Amino acid sequence: MKSQVELEKVFSDVLEPYTAELGRLLHNWNDLHIALTYLFLAISQSDPLDGNERDLFLAIWNAVPNDRLQRQMLKRVAEVRFSRISNRMAEDGIIIDAIQDHEAMLLTEVIWIVDSSNVLGRKRDDSAHLPVTLFYSGTLMLIPDDETGHPIAQALKDKDILAEFNLTRSRVSVVRNHAWAVERYLTNADGPLPQRPVWPASLRPSKHKDGKAV
Repeated sequence: MKSQVELEKVFSDVLEPYTAELGRLLHNWNDLHIALTYLFLAISQSDPLDGNERDLFLAIWNAVPNDRLQRQMLKRVAEVRFSRISNRMAEDGIIIDAIQDHEAMLLTEVIWIVDSSNVLGRKRDDSAHLPVTLFYSGTLMLIPDDETGHPIAQALKDKDILAEFNLTRSRVSVVRNHAWAVERYLTNADGPLPQRPVWPASLRPSKHKDGKAV
């Protein structure tokens, strides 16, 4: 029979990859929202070198107490910014397809970034709030604890938790990198509009099929 110290070591070894992968996911999520902050500045500021204007917009951004509401604000600001020139031309009876197409493409990319972040935000929340239990099937592992009917655990039942975390983290990284690319394009006004990256597909199937909870 294992001693208390030995059992704690076993449990610690099982928890280590779980906490490491979850920590990486949460870290990447925080990085994504920093990228969205700078994207908001790039869209909102008329002069990126104006420190007072930057501080004003950062104060507005940080006054919003919720990530989702910040993303909603980013989307709305983009809708205004990337229709402004086209609307003004329409009022003057001028049609320049290249300008209208350019604004439409920029707005499309920002909406994709925001909408993708909204989907991933729910995945991130589910990952952080997922109840787990130890499970033995030749080796000891963690699985979703759905015994109480917890909705997140039920949705992830029979799935590989680490694979789910890793897939979400990969997708968060894709959105973060694209947000930075669009921000740099808006700030530097140089080069072609960044191409939307490939969306990571599923990584690997669940490993837990038989065994028992412990």
